[in-house]
Amino acid sequence: NLIKFQTKRFFRLYPIHIFVLFVVLGIQILKLITINFFNLSSGSDAFTPEDWYTLKDFFHHLFLTQAIFNDSYSMSWNGSAWTISTEFYTYLIFGLIALCTRNNKLIFTFVSIFFIYFYDTISSISPFIDELFRVCIKAFLFGCLFFFIYEKIKFRLNDIFFITLFILSILIFILVNKATFSFDELNFIYNSDTILFCTIILFVSILKKNSFINIFLNFSPFVYFGTISYSFYMIHSSILYLYIQLLKLVFKVQFIYDDAGSQNTGNIYFDTLIMITYIFFST
Repeated sequence: NLIKFQTKRFFRLYPIHIFVLFVVLGIQILKLITINFFNLSSGSDAFTPEDWYTLKDFFHHLFLTQAIFNDSYSMSWNGSAWTISTEFYTYLIFGLIALCTRNNKLIFTFVSIFFIYFYDTISSISPFIDELFRVCIKAFLFGCLFFFIYEKIKFRLNDIFFITLFILSILIFILVNKATFSFDELNFIYNSDTILFCTIILFVSILKKNSFINIFLNFSPFVYFGTISYSFYMIHSSILYLYIQLLKLVFKVQFIYDDAGSQNTGNIYFDTLIMITYIFFST
């Protein structure tokens, strides 16, 4: 079952990942050709900066390890893929824990709480493991614990109760963070952030089927966008890059390169129009 589970996760994640990786490689080769043979500059040289397009990181991407070990740059090549890297191996760890605990939910819960509670200690003794990977494992185990809670809940929420609990959860989150931030307890803040997200997902999952919010969330266009969201997420940065190059070369649009990103023209209305049309083309 573990092999079957991990195989399914592989074929769900890897084909799009490897496709986009070679798309990025192709873009950089095309960029190299246009700069060297046609004297067309896109604002930076191909395969730069050095930490973005190294051969070592390319092989890390092939094995989905770019965000697992500290010897690679997690945002290299296709920056969006760092989440796929952490999630794929978190699935494996989840499967191994389930296998070792023989699907005993009580023991699984104990292991999850142990990891979450001793997260800082575990992080300090595993410096070669990327922080992003450890954070992903932690968030995933929170999700497992909330799933166990979901299984125990028999009642279902109507719209009024859902909205009330939703607002109450947000307020508690704000108050907790405001109370702890002065102590610089960033780890606790992260935990509360993850708990808030899990709590909202839990509330959504126990909505009554005939509630307005549940019907609204199951509106077919929303379901469609949810279905394609992974593909869109993986390819969006490449499409945006090509779109920006087209606007610069053909329509002579001037872009400002700063911390906000290269899609900044200095005009918020024009930027908004660019983003809307790029999302349309990507979809």
